[in-house]
Amino acid sequence: MFYIILLILLIAICYKWGDWRNWQKYQSTILFFTLGDFLYMGLTYLKPLWDYDTNFAKGIYDNLFVNFTIFPCTILLFIPRFPEGIKKQVLYILKWVVIYTSVEWLATLLHSFQQENGWTIWYSLTFNFVMFPLLWLHYKKPLLAYLGSFVVAVTILWLFKIPVNDIW
Repeated sequence: MFYIILLILLIAICYKWGDWRNWQKYQSTILFFTLGDFLYMGLTYLKPLWDYDTNFAKGIYDNLFVNFTIFPCTILLFIPRFPEGIKKQVLYILKWVVIYTSVEWLATLLHSFQQENGWTIWYSLTFNFVMFPLLWLHYKKPLLAYLGSFVVAVTILWLFKIPVNDIW
């Protein structure tokens, strides 16, 4: 039920303030965001760090739900309103980090999100501080964002001892 309410609220917010008319400008960043989650699912298949529980879909369908609803709305709201000036940009990113981390914290309390294998809300907070600048970087300079994402992925795999050898 949590994700249904979240989705209705997010679609209403995105409908009002999202840049739907120019969605094509943001499509590659939406796909970048989605690709990151699909890679996460594949690389951590044997040892997941977090998992969504939408209560109406199971397994990969929970991730598909998030990837095809929440992530596009996030990009349509986040990218078009990105401000000029370092101070405003830092505050803007901080706002999004607080929003995402708060939603995850609430979802965890409501058992709609599980943190597993050593992952905590503090790791999510740190991850969000990296993710939002990477999304902006992807919009501006995609190749640098892919390089940065590779470094983040390798760091997470190493830090949490994800058995990637067993995946291949």
